[in-house]
Amino acid sequence: MNWKMRQRVLTIAYERVPYYRAKFNQAGLNPQDIRLPDQWESVPVLHKSDLIEHIEQIKAEHVKPRWLQKSTTGGSTGVPVVVYFDKRIPAEPLRWRMLSWWGVGPGEDAAFAWRSFGWSKLERLRRQTFFWPSRRIYLDASLIDKAHVEEFVRQCQLVRPALIQGYVGAIEALADFVIESAIDFPSPKAVWLTASPISKTQRAKMQHAFHAPVYDQYGCGEINQLAAQCAQSENLHIFSDAVCIEFLDSHDRAVRTGEQGKIALTDLENFVFPLIRYINGDEGSAIPGQCTCGVNLPLMAPVKGRTTDHLLLPGGGILAGDFITTIFDNDPNCVKAFQVFQKRDLNIDVRVILNPAEHDADRRVAFVAAKLRDKIHGLVEVRVVPVNSIDSDRGKTRYVISER
Repeated sequence: MNWKMRQRVLTIAYERVPYYRAKFNQAGLNPQDIRLPDQWESVPVLHKSDLIEHIEQIKAEHVKPRWLQKSTTGGSTGVPVVVYFDKRIPAEPLRWRMLSWWGVGPGEDAAFAWRSFGWSKLERLRRQTFFWPSRRIYLDASLIDKAHVEEFVRQCQLVRPALIQGYVGAIEALADFVIESAIDFPSPKAVWLTASPISKTQRAKMQHAFHAPVYDQYGCGEINQLAAQCAQSENLHIFSDAVCIEFLDSHDRAVRTGEQGKIALTDLENFVFPLIRYINGDEGSAIPGQCTCGVNLPLMAPVKGRTTDHLLLPGGGILAGDFITTIFDNDPNCVKAFQVFQKRDLNIDVRVILNPAEHDADRRVAFVAAKLRDKIHGLVEVRVVPVNSIDSDRGKTRYVISER
């Protein structure tokens, strides 16, 4: 679908970007040799370590500084990654198209739970003026406490925003507060989640709290808009007119449609800092066919985890992160939240916040743990640990934490 665009970014990268020119020459590759889509896999992948080590060489030559917008993302590894966006390329059209799928207009009032909002008074005034006459409400996802959440809810009750958007962990904390405090929250048209996989438990909780549909959007710090859910399916439409998403095996070759693979991204619009076949650490899979909603964009399954989310088993086995996010899918209401923690000795704690409103929740959680033990053939100990709270990572949900 986007073959001509891929050829263009490849040619521009070779002509203008020192890193790619050296990398392609080293591989004996000239963009003119890549004439067919089947030849695309001969293009070397870009790893996060390459991005960190060669940031200045990845910037295109003769780019005017005023065109560059610097962005830093820590990612799940905690290692800062710096990228540059082209200020001349508008980012809003992709967002507006996505919002239209959910019945939300670009100028409607909205509430956000992001990290963080350390703006000066001048910056706040500038943003209010820029978005006028629509109104914006903000909750700092890196500081979720009772006082800030209460103020955020109060403002939402006054403004009644059409859209609530934020990190999964932050919006879940807001949902918990709304439910536990029995607050009549003004129903938005849509709840837009990003930055983490979404479990069925979380989705059901948020739909109950906000009385609104909950939608998943996939993006990363390096390329913000990648794919999003429509109103008729839990699968995501890939923004293939702006980005190429591949699903690769351990040899950087495409897996079959429907199979899980590591995600490789190519930004088709950013020529000042091209990212070509960039391995961002996420895993996912392509979905065949087209959605019944009428949007003519290819489909992918919701991202279930990252390559770093896997748990190690004795003998070199792996418990996949995409499985871990689904362990409560068949009984989502027995817990309010969960997290899987692997200790240095490889034993596993399943941390759960039991749902007091559900009968026999502890027995049902024990059944899930027993199935998990069967899944790993008893190779390590699996223990259920009831807790009162599960901390988010600055507003982002982490299903898996490992000490190893």
